Amino acid sequence: MQGEQPHTPKATDSGPGDLLIGKTLSEAWARTDGVKGIVIGGGLIVVLINAIIQASVATFALTDLSQSYLASQLMTIVSYPLVGGICMVCVRHSVGEPVAFSQLFMYYNRFFELAGLGIVIALMTWLGYLLLILPGIYLTVATYIALPLCLNKKLGIIDAIKASIGLVNPHFWTVLGLMIIMIVIIILSFVTVIGWIWGIPLAGMIIGIIYRQLAGIEHAG
Repeated sequence: MQGEQPHTPKATDSGPGDLLIGKTLSEAWARTDGVKGIVIGGGLIVVLINAIIQASVATFALTDLSQSYLASQLMTIVSYPLVGGICMVCVRHSVGEPVAFSQLFMYYNRFFELAGLGIVIALMTWLGYLLLILPGIYLTVATYIALPLCLNKKLGIIDAIKASIGLVNPHFWTVLGLMIIMIVIIILSFVTVIGWIWGIPLAGMIIGIIYRQLAGIEHAG
């Protein structure tokens, strides 16, 4: 019904065990209003950073595999604080806190820590995919909320990864299902420019709600 507002959890809500695919998608869709411009703008900056890095790496006389690996690592290092900013904007919005475009860049003061987290997760999952693929899929899902845990709970690299694995494991198949849906949404969003307006913010809000439900939010700082 028009004008109906989704339930706004308190900042101390945690809801562990209450992570359902249908409910998460429904709430994420309802909450895209208010973050569309911020998330789309952040996504465009990430795409621009990736294009600059790809063009820069292409100037080196490297094999295609080496170029791809170097570009992916540089992308992780440079953009991870921005990706964290996008994620935390969605976490804040999921509990009804005010959000602003400037919040996308507030974690660059932890640049080296976040770059380290991104590299460690990338290496773990890369090694996992080398080991018959399934370990890589598991690690991709299990470390999914390590970044917001590092930011929101102010955990170190190893603690954030361990906490993410511990929180995701009981809900592994639900998180995997939501991740697959997000991948489909993002792919479809890239097919049409109009898809960005709804698809990218929807994917961002799904991430924010997953984190809120599994980890809880004492504060969205």
